[in-house]
Amino acid sequence: MPGHGASSPVDGDVLAKIVSAVSAAVRDLAPGRLHLVGHSFGGAVAARIAAAQPSRVASLTLIAPVGLSRQMSRDFLVDFIAAERRRPLLNVLERLFADPAKITNDMVEGTLRFKRLEGVPEALTAIADTIAGQDGQLLSIREPLAGLNCPVMLIWGEQDQIVPVPDAGTLPANLTLRILPDTGHMPQMEASATVNQAILENIRKASQ
Repeated sequence: MPGHGASSPVDGDVLAKIVSAVSAAVRDLAPGRLHLVGHSFGGAVAARIAAAQPSRVASLTLIAPVGLSRQMSRDFLVDFIAAERRRPLLNVLERLFADPAKITNDMVEGTLRFKRLEGVPEALTAIADTIAGQDGQLLSIREPLAGLNCPVMLIWGEQDQIVPVPDAGTLPANLTLRILPDTGHMPQMEASATVNQAILENIRKASQ
């Protein structure tokens, strides 16, 4: 995904550019029907892709996605961008997990290497400015999700400090919400077996 990992940086209309790039990659890699899974900002990207191509998406699973409430830790985004050394970065990464022991040396070192790539600080700033302002989240995926006919599952860590669990009563009626105890913003790492099972469950719903 542009602006992440070793992909090229992104600026301007960040969400539209990333949705376009991922959509093109999906067309090349999976030309038929597909099951989409997205995490955090990637969840918002997956939701927009599903809304734009509903006939192609058999199921959609979103893990702690951006875009379903106003609440979000803007401070996390700012501090993550600013952290250029190991200790400050470790302090920031600890906010992602209910259990900080899940953070490995490889994760910290890999994140530092990524943040030192040319253009990455600017790309991260552009993404952060797209996601949230001083008053909370700027994106909304409520309307795109409400119009989908495929199975849509939300998986959320009960102790998510970055994108807190939204009030279930405010969510579109076609969504299934699964809240995981003792889990933060990274359920796919803290409760991988449970998350994998939930994804498979949602995929099976598509064939019923």
